[in-house]
Amino acid sequence: MQSCSLYAYYYTVQMFIHRPFIPSPRKPSLLSFPSLAICTNAARLCSHVIDIYRKRSSTYAPFLQVGYYLAPL
Repeated sequence: MQSCSLYAYYYTVQMFIHRPFIPSPRKPSLLSFPSLAICTNAARLCSHVIDIYRKRSSTYAPFLQVGYYLAPL
């Protein structure tokens, strides 16, 4: 459970850090492509960690709620 929490928070922090640098339709930029790739990969991996935890454990994990809601954004 501890490693799941650490991985989920690590990927959540990556998403928080790189999200402001993702280009919007109003401000396109080719320089921010690495931030988009990093954020997308972190969201995918965070979802994977949460899914594996859900399949292996029967207990509720309130500490993973940030990852639940942040990954799809």
